[in-house]
Amino acid sequence: MPDTKILTNTADQSEFDELFFNRPVSRLGRFKVGILVCKHASMVSVNSAYSILVALGHDVVLIADDVHQQNSLPAELFLASKPGIYYQESDLAISKLQDCKAIIALVEGELNSKMELLIGQLLRVYTGTFVCDYQKILRSTGFEGEKILFSPILALSARQSRKVRLGGINQIVEMLFELSRSQDLSVVSAQKNQIVAVRQKYSEAVCVVNAKGSIKLVDFIAILIGLLVDAREATGASWLQHCQAAGFLYQNHYSESKNGVADLKSYLDGKF
Repeated sequence: MPDTKILTNTADQSEFDELFFNRPVSRLGRFKVGILVCKHASMVSVNSAYSILVALGHDVVLIADDVHQQNSLPAELFLASKPGIYYQESDLAISKLQDCKAIIALVEGELNSKMELLIGQLLRVYTGTFVCDYQKILRSTGFEGEKILFSPILALSARQSRKVRLGGINQIVEMLFELSRSQDLSVVSAQKNQIVAVRQKYSEAVCVVNAKGSIKLVDFIAILIGLLVDAREATGASWLQHCQAAGFLYQNHYSESKNGVADLKSYLDGKF
């Protein structure tokens, strides 16, 4: 394992005041964030991610497989699963998503063939930040943007054919650095009440977020992406600072709050 510096989350809000203050406040300054809802994605995850991104002041472009049409999602487009190898609305979906600074693809299980083809087409023309919980699709060699993989640690260790002891931070960090280096991506993973984030390209440091309760990884990802898209540059030390800031918000103004999203929005709005 490299000579790793472990950066843990902090309750000292002053470390992130400038980051929170410099976020856009007018609609003209807001960025679009896409949410691509795959066939097996849970409504709990989708609704949480959507609510958090809206609370952070972003315009959310939500596109979903039409299996979710009965769930009353605020989708701009439902992708019809009709005969053929492609969704009928693939071109329209790509057109809408291309304008997004970041896209979160929620798979949460197996990826159906139509969605896999759509994402493959998207990654050939998209140049922003693509965030996904499905490792295979991030191996696309033609994608020129930033890739972020999020997944539970046990799931990653199974895919990497490695045995990792939960709680053994050194083993976990070594595995995540190897994955980040081999596939040129950022990795955000979680075990029980701990989140671990690495990006070997930018730094040999690792961000560790310790929470008091069980981790809802999708919620943390939504907070992190909501902060990253507001940044002029989110590389190197800035990438790690945004992970720490997301950990601060998740721990102190979301996961332990009775009002969750409302408290998160109230805290950030108070920073302007």
